[in-house]
Amino acid sequence: MLSEGDHGCRDVERADLEGSATVSVMADVVLQVLLHERLMAMYEERSRRQQNDYLGWISRAKRQATLQKRIDQLLDELDRGDVYMKVDHSPSARS
Repeated sequence: MLSEGDHGCRDVERADLEGSATVSVMADVVLQVLLHERLMAMYEERSRRQQNDYLGWISRAKRQATLQKRIDQLLDELDRGDVYMKVDHSPSARS
C-alpha cells in the first residue's frame, strides 16, 4: 500500500520536430514499485507510447486509492505481458 501524500508524478512539455508532446516523468514511487516487483525490464520492453500512457494515467490519479489501483493494474499487466490498459495486447518491438 502506498503512503499518503504527493506521489510525485508530473507531465512535462517536450518540443520535438512535429511540435510539442507531453511526456510523463516516472514518479519515484512507480520506479520503486517496478524495481521491488522486478518488473522494470517488462516495463522497458513496452513501447515508449505505452510507457508514457501508463505514467500519464497514473499521474492523473487524484485519490490515493485510485493511485494504488492504477499501479496495481500496471504491475498485473506487466506481469501478464499480454494486456495493455485492460485490452489484449500482442507484445511488439519497442519503438
